Amino acid sequence: MAIGLVAVLLAACGAAPTPSPTAAAPAPDSPAARAAYQAAMCPLLVAIANTDEPLAALRAAGDAGGDMTANRGAMNGMADELNGVLASLDAVPAWTHGQQLRFELITALHAIRSQIVFTADHLEDAAAAGEMAAIPYVAGLNMDRAMAAALEGGLVCAEEG
Repeated sequence: MAIGLVAVLLAACGAAPTPSPTAAAPAPDSPAARAAYQAAMCPLLVAIANTDEPLAALRAAGDAGGDMTANRGAMNGMADELNGVLASLDAVPAWTHGQQLRFELITALHAIRSQIVFTADHLEDAAAAGEMAAIPYVAGLNMDRAMAAALEGGLVCAEEG
């Protein structure tokens, strides 16, 4: 309906909408869609796996308690890194068997980033250590199911040597 309204408004103003030339996306269940998805998703899975140790270190610092302000740089760096991964996940092409994995990753990483940003803004608070220790994890039952669906659909990421 909004597109129709825009077309009517443009026609009323004497301007005709010009379709933008874009390459046709492959059908979401095609081998070409799977290949495009793999090319975009596999490096992101590596990037996400590489956040595991720094996130564990932040949680451990929270568990240890004490002055959390020394972790501000690490937290801001991780928030920036996760923001880049999230932006890249937004650009992953559609593939029927991988969409749920993409959505689960976006949801998990937003939760992690939100917790980090909130905690980094309140490191002087008495609750900061507990908030750091409670940084969410990427893994979960829904993530496992989504990964299984993608793998069953044909997702294969080559190991880097």
